[in-house]
Amino acid sequence: MWMVKVLKKDNQKLEAKTTNQQKYLDAIKKHDVILCEGPSGSGKSFCAIGYAIERLIEKRISKIIIAKPLLEAEKNIGAMPGDLRNKTEYYYGSLMHTVKEFIGHEQLEKRLQDKSIEFLPISFWRGYTFSNSVIIIDEAQNLLLSQFKLAITRIGYKSKIIFCGDTEQSDLKYDEPIYKKCIGKIREVEGVCAIKLEYEDIVRHSIISKILSKLA
Repeated sequence: MWMVKVLKKDNQKLEAKTTNQQKYLDAIKKHDVILCEGPSGSGKSFCAIGYAIERLIEKRISKIIIAKPLLEAEKNIGAMPGDLRNKTEYYYGSLMHTVKEFIGHEQLEKRLQDKSIEFLPISFWRGYTFSNSVIIIDEAQNLLLSQFKLAITRIGYKSKIIFCGDTEQSDLKYDEPIYKKCIGKIREVEGVCAIKLEYEDIVRHSIISKILSKLA
């Protein structure tokens, strides 16, 4: 594990592995809208989820909302069977795994039952206001402009929203990716912070950053 787990019983705190990750966590603490851009494995969603869980355990927030555009990489795998949770688990499996890294399977199930943690597709967000919450959108490079605007307008009292995206890995086939443009347009707005993680922030296998830097 490259970051300390957030476990209430051990009173441990979230710790960054790199200087840029620390800047990212500092930005999350200070701003209401955080736009994080960086390569896969650099800690975009991991830092965001770790921060949110820490705040939830400390009862500084009452809810975590986690979402991402429901797109498949490369190939469309068609409709999924089951109820909403069955359907979304196919898409949110990696994010659920990240949450479990911090609080374990049992606590995740408990949080899902009381809805203090929700994996809620953006298409279901219209009409909602998320107050006293941390909202996390993974794979933000796959957002449409309408989805980006919908997400921004859900922020309620004492809430913040964190976008995590890799602008080099968009799965949009027919629409132009808008995430990078949105970063450029709103980064100077008060309360907004744009953070860029680099290849050297990748904390999976050390060979990944070496390969990606050659392919850039």
